[in-house]
Amino acid sequence: MDTQNKTPIYESSVRIRGYAADKPKIIFTANNKQLASFTVATKTGIKNAFGTYDNITHWHRVLCV
Repeated sequence: MDTQNKTPIYESSVRIRGYAADKPKIIFTANNKQLASFTVATKTGIKNAFGTYDNITHWHRVLCV
């Protein structure tokens, strides 16, 4: 981060498509900055040795700043 201008030198984003597990929780930091936190579930199907698919659930914690 550029300490003189206080601007980030890089930015990245991620897109997750899934199912919201619960309502977002609003969090306040020590300097009163507001954040939102929630959990998203995604599913993956993997073919097993018997030729059928096993569903695997992955949990992602999302923090919005």
